[in-house]
Order: sequence, then C-alpha cells, then structure tokens
Amino acid sequence: MEGNYFFDAVGTVIELRSKVERVYATVGQRWGNQQSPDTVGARWRSAFAKHFGSSTLAYSQPIDEEGECQRWQKIVQETFAAAYSPGLFEELWTYFARPENWRVLPDAKELIERLDQAGLPVGIASNFDQRLVGIITALLPGISTDRICYSSRIGFLKPDVRFYKKIESNFADESTRKFVMIGDHFANDVESPRRAGWWSYSRYDIGTLLDRFPRQPTD
Repeated sequence: MEGNYFFDAVGTVIELRSKVERVYATVGQRWGNQQSPDTVGARWRSAFAKHFGSSTLAYSQPIDEEGECQRWQKIVQETFAAAYSPGLFEELWTYFARPENWRVLPDAKELIERLDQAGLPVGIASNFDQRLVGIITALLPGISTDRICYSSRIGFLKPDVRFYKKIESNFADESTRKFVMIGDHFANDVESPRRAGWWSYSRYDIGTLLDRFPRQPTD
C-alpha cells in the first residue's frame, strides 16, 4: 500500500524504560519532596490530563518551543506544589531528553524497517518538543531529521487538524502519496488525521500492517 507513513512517538514507537511516576518520585526525593510515590503519581496524572487532555487541545492556540517548555513546567509545579524548584524541573526535563532512558517497541521497529525496505517514506508525528529529535536519531537512525515532526515545531498540538495539515504542506512535493498516520491515541492519532484527509490506523493494527508488508529476503 503506497503511502507517506507517520508514526506517533510515545506509546507507539518508543516508551520509557521506567514509569513516569517512578521517575518523578525518585527525582523529587532528591530535591526534598516528601510526598509518597503514589501521591506523586496521582498528582502527575491529574496535571498531565489538565494540560494535555484532548478536550483541552482540540482547538489549541498556536504553540512554540517556549510554550511547550512552560506547559511542562506547570505540570511539574502542580505535581510537586511547594516542593517545586527550577532545579527539579531541569533535572526532569533533561532526564526525558536522554535516549538511553527510552526504548523502541519491537513491533513498530519491525514495521518501520519493512516500510523502509519497500521504499516508502517514514516519519514521526508527535505531541513533543525538540528533545524528540535526539531521541529518535539515536534509537531509529534510519528516520531522517526532517521527518521528525513534533508539535512545537509544527505549531499546533494533536488533535488539532492543523497539525496534520501543516505536515502535509511541508511535504507537498510528495502529495501524490496518501498520508498515513499510526498511533495509540484514538482522538489524536486516528480520528484527527482522518478529518484531515489522511488514512489512519491504531498502533494495535501494526500486526495487520506487518502482514501487508512481508519482510523481503536479503541476498
């Protein structure tokens, strides 16, 4: 199936080696946080949903790198409350930028390799920031940096349809190929790209897609 394939990043192609809540709790303790790991986890999930929930982002205002950094600062502040400090935020920000703290999901890696083998372009389309470039470049070096598309670069957050329209316009010279999105979040990665005129698949369809792209024998 000819296409211009884009994958969501976190939860689709890559995942953290440790749970977010555990990382926050561990780092927080080093900066004097006395909350239990369970409390930290609950507060983080609440703050994340508040600032990254689909209902919040459906009609998002244009964003940039500074705005995304500030969004994460608010999440960290709301998670740790009085225990928050700039140093705590900086350590967390740096932790999630390090490729060694992430791993590639095997089925996604296999599909990416098969698409590449078939001569089909592959990219990333993620609600992330510039840290994603270093992560993907290290873990999936076959994906060129110009195809690592993240919200603070695109200017909009998923599920805003403008996120997908902007990516499409960036690759207008390849418009003869249908744009295809694969991701784990229904509103962000399946429903929204379809409204933009793309084909889309859940990351749980990767097995089916692997059947459509059998690995070719090598000499």
